[in-house]
Amino acid sequence: MRSRSRAFAKALGVLLATASCGLDGLVLEGAIPANPVSLPSSFAVRTVRLADGRFDAQVRAPQEVTVTSSSFSVSLGKRWLRCDVTAEPWNLATKLQRELRSLGRRERIGIVKTAARLGDSGRPYLLAEALYGPKDSVKGIAQLGAFGSSEGTVVCTTEGDGRLLEVYAMIENLAESQRWGEENGRDKPLYAETNRVFVGDVPTGFEYRYLRRSPTKGLSWFKVRGLTGRVGDDAITAIDDVTIERLDDERHVREARVLLACDGRLTYDLTVQREPDGRFAANGTLADKKLSRTLPSDKAIESDLSVAELFRDLANGKRARVSSRRIVVEGTELRLVDEEFVRGVGGKLVGPGAVVYSVDDTGFVHQTEQEDAPDIGALRVERTRLHGAIPKR
Repeated sequence: MRSRSRAFAKALGVLLATASCGLDGLVLEGAIPANPVSLPSSFAVRTVRLADGRFDAQVRAPQEVTVTSSSFSVSLGKRWLRCDVTAEPWNLATKLQRELRSLGRRERIGIVKTAARLGDSGRPYLLAEALYGPKDSVKGIAQLGAFGSSEGTVVCTTEGDGRLLEVYAMIENLAESQRWGEENGRDKPLYAETNRVFVGDVPTGFEYRYLRRSPTKGLSWFKVRGLTGRVGDDAITAIDDVTIERLDDERHVREARVLLACDGRLTYDLTVQREPDGRFAANGTLADKKLSRTLPSDKAIESDLSVAELFRDLANGKRARVSSRRIVVEGTELRLVDEEFVRGVGGKLVGPGAVVYSVDDTGFVHQTEQEDAPDIGALRVERTRLHGAIPKR
């Protein structure tokens, strides 16, 4: 387990920037059924709309759905499936974990299972399941699901027994049919993609990446990642990793905010802003301490957009290597790091830590794989859904 944990921590440190979350002992198993049963034909399709009209979904349910301003509930006979909707995409994994932990204030929580699933349309969702009851007895099963988009999140919870596969199917149905403001014609991103994160062959979470433009702030690039997994016999870990970048006319980073939350606790929240003299001022919190410092820099910080043209030339053999300056947070340190990329086999790119990148025709990365983790298998990020396009300069 120790070598497995070290390999996993190394992979996360390179690819996911979450080594400080302490994931020693992560249990990788797909314990929740991957293919829920079809919902009964007697379940009617019902439209749910809430969050001031910014969210709607087609709910297949046996009875009418009870709707409030921020939640909806579906009766399943002896149990209810309740779904809470919030217009913030930053902490999906933490919300799922928080709901699971709330059971422990009333009942003893037993074996916990987790899974990250992908619907037919490429929309992902997280699942969790726990046995609960007083002392050493089992009273029932709690099932939880979480999904969302760049606009917000939905966390569904039910407790009881029976109808387990129907609950999974309903959560998948909701995740597939969800529509948020950007898909309803309001505040639609110029570009958006959904990616799923794997460790070995096991999906552990997903991320959203999307690009917006505003008259005052110009182009802004968002990366929001939520990961979950089981640690030990009866605990669930949650990681929420967020980066927000404001870009200049060359699509370099002029301001960035980076946040990382581990198990609901904020690990860091930092803003790095370019000063008129070219230096970068960093302010925020890191490892429970306030941070304020200046980072000298003789070159620009690259974004995924600015480096795409360089990656395209590298993949096509027009460049021998590419150097990209990035913001890196490791443990209690914030640094600017130059990362080197070379061309690998089949037009793929190889970066720091033997991470392999696959790029599309625009040079945009659509798959990332960490091959140097033999004890647990490859760590990879795969694009599952895309709409819009990166605008040309």
